[in-house]
Amino acid sequence: MRFLLALIFISLTGCSLIGHLDQALMLNDYGNNKAYQKKIIKVNDDHYDALVKSVADGTIKQYKTKADIRRAFGEPIQIKSQADKIDCWLYRYAIFHQAKTKIYLYFNGDQLINFEQLSNELMGGDS
Repeated sequence: MRFLLALIFISLTGCSLIGHLDQALMLNDYGNNKAYQKKIIKVNDDHYDALVKSVADGTIKQYKTKADIRRAFGEPIQIKSQADKIDCWLYRYAIFHQAKTKIYLYFNGDQLINFEQLSNELMGGDS
């Protein structure tokens, strides 16, 4: 694919592009990477929307283990292990400034033991 793009660029712009071929290919890679980034953000945000719905309708309680949560809602944005062997998982929209809420899930070992949803007024940094 890169070769084909290079060939098209050369045929359209002439030999002067050869000196800047690396830069042209880098711009192409950046554009492709941007599309991939948007896809990952959408997947994350779709998972978060599903988690918000599950918390709102109470079905979050049917997910008992870390594996259940990961299958249903994907990877958390952040995982913190606390001294008392409680793991805290953070879920929110991928882009922080778009997040109106965030959800913390608390695990004792592998078992989900609690959750909380915080609104924008109560949100601080992710640390």
